[in-house]
Order: sequence, then structure tokens, then C-alpha cells
Amino acid sequence: KNHVIVSLHWLSFKDRYSAFFPALSRNYKKLQNVTVVQSYDPFAVLNLMKTYSAVDKNIPGYHHLYPFELPLTKAFSVGLMPGNTSTIQQPSYHAFKNSKFFLFYHSRHSDKQPFAFESSKYRDAPFNGTVVGNLPPSSIGHDISPNEWVDHVQSSQFCLVIRGDDPSSHSLANAIRAGCIPVIVSDDYEEYAGPLKSSLSLKDFCIFIKEADFLHDPLTELQKLLAIKKKHIINLLQWLEMAQRIMLPDHLNSLFVPAFLKELQLAQNRTVSQAIFEIKSNSMKIGHLSIPYKYPSRMEQIFANRTDQGPAIITVVMSKFKEIDQRHAIRNSWAHNHEVIFILTDGMWEDVENECIQYGNVVWFDGISKMQEGMLDTLLAFSFVELHIQFYDYVLKMDDKGFVYLDDARSLLSKNSQEYWGICDMLVLANRQKEGVYYEASVSRILNFFNGDTVFDLIYTEDGSKDTLEVDEIKPHGLGYFISHHFNKCLTSKLSSSKNVSRLISKSVVNGVFYDVLFIREMAKECKVQCNSSGWEWYGNKKLGKKEFIAADIQGGRNMICKFWDAQKERHVGEWTKDNE
Repeated sequence: KNHVIVSLHWLSFKDRYSAFFPALSRNYKKLQNVTVVQSYDPFAVLNLMKTYSAVDKNIPGYHHLYPFELPLTKAFSVGLMPGNTSTIQQPSYHAFKNSKFFLFYHSRHSDKQPFAFESSKYRDAPFNGTVVGNLPPSSIGHDISPNEWVDHVQSSQFCLVIRGDDPSSHSLANAIRAGCIPVIVSDDYEEYAGPLKSSLSLKDFCIFIKEADFLHDPLTELQKLLAIKKKHIINLLQWLEMAQRIMLPDHLNSLFVPAFLKELQLAQNRTVSQAIFEIKSNSMKIGHLSIPYKYPSRMEQIFANRTDQGPAIITVVMSKFKEIDQRHAIRNSWAHNHEVIFILTDGMWEDVENECIQYGNVVWFDGISKMQEGMLDTLLAFSFVELHIQFYDYVLKMDDKGFVYLDDARSLLSKNSQEYWGICDMLVLANRQKEGVYYEASVSRILNFFNGDTVFDLIYTEDGSKDTLEVDEIKPHGLGYFISHHFNKCLTSKLSSSKNVSRLISKSVVNGVFYDVLFIREMAKECKVQCNSSGWEWYGNKKLGKKEFIAADIQGGRNMICKFWDAQKERHVGEWTKDNE
């Protein structure tokens, strides 16, 4: 039960295992409780195949490799690991800028030894004379000596990673080791064989080119690399360095072992019903609107088999499709090991499909105008939970810039149940005051600030001198609130009436801006529920590092959320500056 097997490729699927290793098939049942470490993710493979089938997409040429059957083992992917045949090249912008080659790509002759499952056409596309002759100096070709190979890959800015006999390729791991930014031509790579997925996202340090676009015009797609801005290149290189630490056991500052153990723990705690799902479609009625949406079927099983005590909390996070970094940060910090649903009301399905398949926690609503987004996302989120999730006690609403201690909140709710708990009021502005080496944010009402005047915030610098910061735009902080299952049932029952929805929305608009907290407050009156903010504290009115809090609003993107999470594990914040406020 507590064993781990570093596996041969097909071990997770019984019929493949039996076919390749018939003498061992009689012992297969003994493997059902172990965790298998593989170069690909069998659960993601099955989800991909089911989704391709469900949405009538063309199934890739390699689909018949995989049966439509459940994997019998718990498993996770470490990806295709690189050999340690060369030293690890640390990524840096200086090395990037002074690289000898623009692009590195070497592959075998497909006419001598074709690639399986329609891969040869992608593999051969860069060898088109038009491509090679119209790029900056690049190392593109077939056979070169091992020493040349190492020298060229380590001297290139970008390394082309094209899918092979399946969606993955050893080229990715080799590029990571060489400190070369991977350019991936494989639509299903991250879902199929993304390495150590809970610690690493390929989108952080790789550039993706869609297979169809690459096949249509490889030169144009590769020339787009020349237009990438310096700031984005530096960001890619920083995350590439982190990828080296996570993926390479022989790195001087390797994080491979903790990342491996983290993935192992997640795999062991994951049930098959949580891991295997399909993408479903439906429509939801809010007032006179009927809004189509897509969601992973696993959500219908959330909490169905829970055995622990205490309130079951579903966290719904309002996000935009472009804010994938924020969602990654939340998955890897405060929502880790908790049920979270990201609500997206913008973008195209193609923008979020892979993320939905990979994580199984994204709900996408279609056909919503920009004007409707701010009004509807929270209402859609609460309605989705009530419609699809049977076993829950509370819904927590947060934004993707929010931060919350779910374990602490759950503990407090266990001791003192609430119908509506959290931020009951609206419009708070963080001002900074000095508290030791910390910058503390104090709360002030800003209803009277909606007059277009410039507002200045008083700042105390580290040496105690005063400075001012002009606040260009004043917005309410995205702090959340809990509502009970009982309150949510009452709330959502009132959303089918167009007249009722219009009336409540009209009471929730200030200066032309809709605020969901005002809408929920009006709903609370209708459902005869009182809001309670007692015990709901945030860093705006607590001394950082000295007292506890439940929730915070973190500006500054993914890095800040993750740094905040790391610091707050010890309930210590560290220094705040103008740049990272």
C-alpha cells in the first residue's frame, strides 16, 4: 500500500500490461494499491481521450495507444527525464543575449526511420529550406557528433520540442538541462506528460505553438520568437531556472525530492473518481438570460466520499482566462489540498480547455458580454455549486488576487456555524503605516472618494522618513465571504425571476459599478440571514507577524501570492516595499 514503483510505460493500464508482460499479469491486482511513477499521466490520458470524443474533436493519430479503461494504479508523471550527459547550464539573460545560435533542432532522418503516428510531418517541417534560410543563425539538422550536440544546444536561445511517437519528447528535458527556452509543438504535451504537475507548469517557462499553425507555416511561427519582449524573456528564463531545480536531481540546489514527495502525496490521496472525468456542457438561467457553460464531471462527485469531520467548504474563485498564473499560484498555495473551482466568464473554450482537462477545477461560461461579467460571475458561481455539488456546507467566494487560510476558517466554522460570514461591507482601501519593519495596511471607508479627486497615500520608508504615493485608482479589495448551503439554496432560488434579479442588481450598483457584496447583502435580507464579520480579520487591521488573520488581498501576481504563502507558513511576513505592496 505504501510502496512506489518507478514504472515501465504501460504499467497503469491492465490490458497493455498483460499484453507486454503476460507472465506477470496474474500479479497485476497486487499493484492496485501502489503508486506508479511514469513518464506520462495515465489519468490525464484517459481524460484527453474522453474529451476528444465528447466534443467531437479529431482524435490525434496516437489515440489507439490508449484504451478507454480506468487505470488500476494510482500514478503521476515525472515526464521524460534528461540524461546527465552534460553539465547543467544556468539560464541567464546575459547568456541568452550572447548565444551563438537562435534556434536548436536536430532530429533523425524520417525517410530512413519514420516516426510513428503521423509525427514525421511535424518533425520534418523545420528542414524546409525556406525555414532554415530565413532565420537568424541556427543549429538545425540531422546527425552531429555528441560533443557538437552539447555545444550547440547550450549555445542556443530557443530549443524546438516537437512531439514524437506520442505527445512528449526527450527534447524538452534536454532543453531544460541546457538552459535553453523550450518551444513546444505538441498540443497535448502538458496534459499528457507534464512533469511534476503540482510544482511545475510548462506554460511558465515554455513557448507553445499549435500543431496546425506550425504545419501550415513553420517559418512565420518561428519568426514570432524574434518579437518577444525582453521582460518576457527574463521571466521565462527565471522560471526555466526553477524548472531545473525541480526536475534535475543532480542540480546543486535541487528541489526534485520535495517536489516528488509532494506529487506522491497528492497521488496517494486522489481517488479514481477525482482523477477521471469528462467535459460536460449545460446552460444556466439567470433572470431572462440562458448562459451555456462547460465543466468537468468530477465536480459532481466532490465530497461524495468524504470521511473526515467538520464543514465541507467549496471555494469559488473569480478569474479571467489570461490570469492563469494567478490560478497556478492559488492551486499551489492556500488552496492546496482543498476543493477550489475557478469561474471564468471570458475568453474562448480553446483558451481554457487544456487547463480544464488537466486540473478538473475550471468552469467556463460562454456568451457573456464585458458589461455582464462583473454582475454575473458570482451569481453563476453560486448557482453552479447549488446545481452540481450535493454535499457541501459552505461556499467561499474569493477573487484570484485573494488569499485565505482555509484550515483556520474551517476550524472556526466548526466551532461556531454561520449563515453568512466574512466581509459584510464594501469599498476598503489599503493605506500603509509603519509597524516595526512591516508595512501595515489600515482600513478606511472610501465611499466619499468616488469624486475623481487624486488621493495620496502616506508611506513610511524603512528608515522612518515619510513619503507619499499617488493612488491613481481606488477599488474595493477582493476579499471574500462564506455563505451556508442553506443561504445559497435560498439565494439561487430567487435568480430565475427576471424582475427579482433586476431589482436586486439595481440596489447593488454604486456610480455605475456593480458590487457583488452589496447584492449578497440584499439577498441576505430577502433570505432573513444576518452577516457576521466577527473573527474575520485580514492584514488591513492586524499587525503583521504578530496576530492571526483569515484572509488577505495580495497585489503583485503569482510571485507575491507564493512568497506570501511561504512566509505565512510561519505566520511571519517579512519586509514590504513600494514595489511589492
